[in-house]
Amino acid sequence: MVDLILRRDGPRREDEAARRLIDSNRDRIGRLADQLTGGGWSAQQAARAAAPAAAPAAMPAAARRPAGDAQPYLRFSSNGRVVIACANSARQLHFLGELRRRDGRLRFVLATAENGFIAPLEDALAARISDLDGLLLATETDREALEVTLRERLDLA
Repeated sequence: MVDLILRRDGPRREDEAARRLIDSNRDRIGRLADQLTGGGWSAQQAARAAAPAAAPAAMPAAARRPAGDAQPYLRFSSNGRVVIACANSARQLHFLGELRRRDGRLRFVLATAENGFIAPLEDALAARISDLDGLLLATETDREALEVTLRERLDLA
C-alpha cells in the first residue's frame, strides 16, 4: 500500500487545533508563566509593549578581527586545555594539549595523533615541547613549572 502525501495551502488541521487551544487558554498560560518566573513574564511583556518599534539591528557579515598584530600568550583553561591564544582577540591560535588524569595522576598530554587528537599540533611547535608529553604534575608547583617551561620554549615570555 502506498500513502500519498499531498501538499496543500494553509496550515495543517493539527496546527490549527493547537493554535486554538493556546489562544483559548492564553490567560491561564500567562499566570503559570508568572508563577514559574516570579512575575518576570509579565514584566517582560510590559517592557516589550512599552518599547518603541525599532528597525532590526544590522547583523555583521563576519566577526571583525581587531587591528594590530597577534599578541600570543599561554592559557591553561579550567577544563584542562592548554592553548596559545591571542590577547587582542582572545582567539585560540594553537592547541598544545591537555592536562589529563591517568591512574589518579595529572599529566600533560601533547596534542598529537598518537595521543588520539584529531587536529594534532604543528610539527615545528611539537618538536620544541615533545619531551614534555606525559609529564607528571603531582603538585601545583609542577604545573607552574610546566607553564614557565612552555613559555620559555615557545618564546612567549
